[in-house]
Amino acid sequence: MAHCVASYDYDCYIQESAIVSLRLNNRRCATIEVEPLSGRLVQVSGFANGDISRNKMCIIEQWLAKVVN
Repeated sequence: MAHCVASYDYDCYIQESAIVSLRLNNRRCATIEVEPLSGRLVQVSGFANGDISRNKMCIIEQWLAKVVN
């Protein structure tokens, strides 16, 4: 996705961060950072740290609501 998500590996290891990928039609289209303990959405990045569409953000919000609840 041409961004710095690999630099979050230690945060994931110590469970301060969780990184997941949104895939549509088997293609990565967003990288999502979630705070594991609270379930709070920290950030969402598209390709090269670009913005994502409102439609993709709605998908992420629906997914997050299911994961947190």
